[in-house]
Amino acid sequence: MKDIKSIIKSHIYENPLYKKVYHAKQCRDILNLLERRKRELIVFAYVRDNTMFLAVTHPLAKQELSHDSSIKMIKNLLKMHILANENSIFKNITQIVVFVLKNIKFQAPKDPFVTNYPKFKQKSKGEFVNRAKTDTIYNAYEELREILRRNIVKS
Repeated sequence: MKDIKSIIKSHIYENPLYKKVYHAKQCRDILNLLERRKRELIVFAYVRDNTMFLAVTHPLAKQELSHDSSIKMIKNLLKMHILANENSIFKNITQIVVFVLKNIKFQAPKDPFVTNYPKFKQKSKGEFVNRAKTDTIYNAYEELREILRRNIVKS
């Protein structure tokens, strides 16, 4: 007995109104067959006029995927997918094109050590109760109190 999820999926994938959804699923399946390193370079893929288009976000990703070995590997995956799935959209693929998306802006990586702490206008006057039990911690708090009091005097 089939569960409802598989019945709905098969209905959607077989319905001609949803053929683009089925094509997108097949493209996702091919991308999932790629090795992880190359899969992470590709944002999405689609097929048009016997050509498979692969969208990437960076020119170096395009360079990596445009190598003959990468193209051959993708074509071999397409052949295996066609053998497993006879009505595949990849039957007539003759060319693979890799392009860079232009609408994605490159951002400089953020320094993980720089944090934007809120700046307080009110300064501490060093008025607090020192309840430390050990001498080293007690002395450290007293040094902090003196530093805070000196900063008040300077400003």
